[in-house]
Amino acid sequence: MTRGPELTEFQRGGVIYCWKAGVKQNVIAQVVECSEAVVSNIINRYKTTNETSVKPRSGAPKKINERSLRVIKRTIKCGARTLSAEQLHSQWIENGGKEVSINTFRKAIYSLGYHSRVMCRKPLISLTNQRKRLAWAKERQNWTIADWKKVLFSDESTFTVFKITGKQYVWRTPKEKYDAECIMPVVKHSQGQMVWGCFSWYGLGPLTAINGYVNASAYIKILQEYAIPAIEILYPNKDYFFQEDNAPCHTAKTTRKFIEEKQIRRLPWPASSPDLNPIEHLWDEVERRIRARKPAPSNLRQLNTYVQEAWKEIPAEIYCNLIESMPRRCKAVIETNGGPTKY
Repeated sequence: MTRGPELTEFQRGGVIYCWKAGVKQNVIAQVVECSEAVVSNIINRYKTTNETSVKPRSGAPKKINERSLRVIKRTIKCGARTLSAEQLHSQWIENGGKEVSINTFRKAIYSLGYHSRVMCRKPLISLTNQRKRLAWAKERQNWTIADWKKVLFSDESTFTVFKITGKQYVWRTPKEKYDAECIMPVVKHSQGQMVWGCFSWYGLGPLTAINGYVNASAYIKILQEYAIPAIEILYPNKDYFFQEDNAPCHTAKTTRKFIEEKQIRRLPWPASSPDLNPIEHLWDEVERRIRARKPAPSNLRQLNTYVQEAWKEIPAEIYCNLIESMPRRCKAVIETNGGPTKY
């Protein structure tokens, strides 16, 4: 017969209080929700020792003690993060650790708060760029939402007919594993379409398809035909900053000369900083909407249609929330000393 849960110190005190008040033991047992034997043992112990507390229940000692847990934690943190539980277990045994089962060892890792997860993909940030990101974020850490409303964010992105990266989850039964609606077609190469877009607090700018390689002349044409008109519509008072990353076509001499001639107020931008550009999340939103379409796109023409429709359907709440996230993004960069952030 299994033992019930231990009574708390408060419950034991209540047993003694009721007993002193003349309440019968069977009534006390009903109130405390335990057996009469437990009530009797508490009262007898109190009569003998004048105490209600008991020693903790004994049990088998832990196979991996606190010292061993610290060793495991140190091993994981010092270059073994990418090893599997089986590899860590083997390494543990080879280094003289106590021989325990793989399940016991895995539970010990879990108890430390470690769980195997897919690695986040983030751009490699050099030490130089890390310092530049930190300086950039510190310069703008006191910017208000009103300041960020003045920024027109822009970027290029490529969408493919078939999704060729990432994971997709699906609700299915075991028998439906290979049903057409429960599998994701895998292709090594898929036709794609590059687009350029921009947005700010005041609305979405145009989304234009880009055909071929984007060099300086092609980018200048985009600025002339799409970026400048968007600025004139969204910022008629000319109080704005135009954001673009440091792609070669953006930093080319001819591009810089065009920007100076047109007096486009450009926002300085640190390299390797897609996490600071909220338009990346709009690309994710477009991607989700494309993959939710039935039927899925089967050619470039249909893909272009889906992309344009998805862009126009993005509600203002989404892109306004992204603008409001900018102070948090700057704070995150500062907290990581210019390193990668969750964004």
